[in-house]
Amino acid sequence: VKESKSVVTKSALQTASAQELPFTNYSFNVVIIKHITEHLPDPAKAINEIGRVTAKGGILILATPNLGSLLKPWKGKKWIGYLDPNMVQMPFPYPWVVEKSGMSGEQLFFRDLKVLEEKGVNVKEIAAFFVESFQGWAAVFYPVDYIKAMRKWSQENKTLLVFDEIQAGFGRTGKLFSYQHYGVEPDMVICGKAISSSFPLSAVLGSAKIIELDPTYTSTHGGHPLACAAGLGNLEEFAKRELVAMAQHKEAIFLNAFEKWKKRFPKRIGRILGKGMLFGVFITKENSDELDINFTNRIVERAMEKGVFSICTGRGTLKLGPPLTIPEDALIEGLHVYEACLEELA
Repeated sequence: VKESKSVVTKSALQTASAQELPFTNYSFNVVIIKHITEHLPDPAKAINEIGRVTAKGGILILATPNLGSLLKPWKGKKWIGYLDPNMVQMPFPYPWVVEKSGMSGEQLFFRDLKVLEEKGVNVKEIAAFFVESFQGWAAVFYPVDYIKAMRKWSQENKTLLVFDEIQAGFGRTGKLFSYQHYGVEPDMVICGKAISSSFPLSAVLGSAKIIELDPTYTSTHGGHPLACAAGLGNLEEFAKRELVAMAQHKEAIFLNAFEKWKKRFPKRIGRILGKGMLFGVFITKENSDELDINFTNRIVERAMEKGVFSICTGRGTLKLGPPLTIPEDALIEGLHVYEACLEELA
């Protein structure tokens, strides 16, 4: 969604056959490349285009709280001038939500659809689901049967399923794209960040039938040659160094470290979620399920002082996502630093 202006408003971008890329076993036959110069799309144009493709009224369902938060006037988001009524947020089925409900992922999906209807959404007019493959702050994935139910329903109702792989894609979770963990085929995939690992670049994967580029549209930075060269070099390195398989292999290093953490700090370590080389460690208050934000922030700060940097989520989780190329000994050392910080501050 962040780059959906380049997806559905048909900005003239540089196209290339997927067969020209190192990864050829995917069903997409159009790749759109765009040098990113802006992040927020024009919602009205996005809705119009997807509505045109799907012959629907143009309701977009944002199946993620992160993207959906941009469209709700809650505290901290009052700076958004226009909240498009045709963009609707679905709740995220967090593990604790699933556990409390006693429902399967499939049942939760249909419950969420019913909630949308009760709020006045005509589900038959849904043009597309935009799904962020996982929640970055804690590496939380959807229940597999939730996404499978969404895929089946969307196909039966001629609704597009679009995955936002901007953060999730290119080996981060042990597969080329994180949506592959769900065993479904999307209609479109939005990529960015790791597609170049350097220059700002985004790409949209999908069929020509859906994207249907209009050559009369132009974009100042579309197909930026330097950014595209960086992206191509990056993809070649992915293939040459087998980074996706490497990420899957290094998952065991994380899991071994986490087992020690849970034994040493049972009062502080809650859930540990993630796959491949992306994990979220829930740091709780002693003997509680409540996340300890202040304590977690201190761990992140202390680790940085010791030479290991990670993003501070501000939500009580350690988000661990080192470079896929990190040597195994450096990864082990970094995890030891966090363990030492836990011991020092606990």
